[in-house]
Amino acid sequence: GLDLPEDKVYYEFISPVEVDLEYEAYKIFQMLEEKNISRLVLDSLNSFYLAAHNDRLYRDFLWGLLNILRKRGITTYLALETENLPREVVFSDVNISILSDAIITMAYVYSDSEIKRALTILKARGQNHDKTFREFEITPKGIKIGNPVKISSIL
Repeated sequence: GLDLPEDKVYYEFISPVEVDLEYEAYKIFQMLEEKNISRLVLDSLNSFYLAAHNDRLYRDFLWGLLNILRKRGITTYLALETENLPREVVFSDVNISILSDAIITMAYVYSDSEIKRALTILKARGQNHDKTFREFEITPKGIKIGNPVKISSIL
């Protein structure tokens, strides 16, 4: 992996079984204040959805959390596992794509008789972005984006 300075990265595991949305939001904001954080990764939104028990609570939690983070100028990366490659990122009936400025999709694809990792940018608000699938690999120096991939199917 990447060699990141220990004083620049903070990691906390939250058991998906024990998630309390209000308490987790409180802990997130407390951590942001104490550690002067400018970037936040939430992995995975699936756990928050399961903790919400219903679509409305999940949607309200995400809207509230992401709006506060946006107002504070905190760049937020959201990870969501989906079964299919969507045009919009919809989990249950909650459309997460409207909350996002950009959506990058990673998938395993079948190309030239091989299974490859590929990514594409589904959405980049206000940008004319590259819409091709490109092969990528994760190296010790970071993510290496390769050439466009001719896809036979998406796995």
